[in-house]
Amino acid sequence: MQTRRMTNNATDPATMYALIEDQQRDIAARQAAIVPPMTLTWGLAWLTGFLALWLVDGLSPAFALPVPIAIGLFVAANAAGVAISAILGVRSNRGYRPSRKDTFTGIVYGNTWPVGIVAILLMGWGLSIQGMSGEIAGHFYPASVVVFAGIMYITAGAVWQATPCVVVGAVIVAAGVASTFIPAPGHLLFLAIAAGGAFLVLAAVSLRWTRKNAVLA
Repeated sequence: MQTRRMTNNATDPATMYALIEDQQRDIAARQAAIVPPMTLTWGLAWLTGFLALWLVDGLSPAFALPVPIAIGLFVAANAAGVAISAILGVRSNRGYRPSRKDTFTGIVYGNTWPVGIVAILLMGWGLSIQGMSGEIAGHFYPASVVVFAGIMYITAGAVWQATPCVVVGAVIVAAGVASTFIPAPGHLLFLAIAAGGAFLVLAAVSLRWTRKNAVLA
């Protein structure tokens, strides 16, 4: 009778272990569910943003976008990507108390993004002071941001053991490097298709994976 009472107790080891496993599966499912919309968001943001920049000189003057509008579209697209990613991240972690290790990793990784972007902007400013031309700057800024983003995705894949992130990150790094060998403004069209397309492919693959695992669950 005493053994039965202990077994039925909600605090017995087996029950607690099952509850922990259920919570971990729920957290993993919620975090995996944000990958398709997040990568879709960034795929569309980069596709739209880089295409807008390309349209400044990429087509005939009749279809050219004014520089302020093109830059505004690029900034707006990336700002939307940041906002949507933040909202999705907050929702996926609702009701979850991360460990100190997870909190430290999240804080450092999350803040590395703005630190890296600011560093690229400052380096570009410094190079401009040293005589970097506007044409070279037009290659430096987009290529640097794309390569940095790719490295961050590779890092994320290594930290959270997500192979697709590593693969897509490697593709994005390669796209950023390759763009420096393409004359302007073709390099912007290339980045829109290659870098933005890599995110769209990851969005499709991750959506298929989450649906498959939802059915198996």
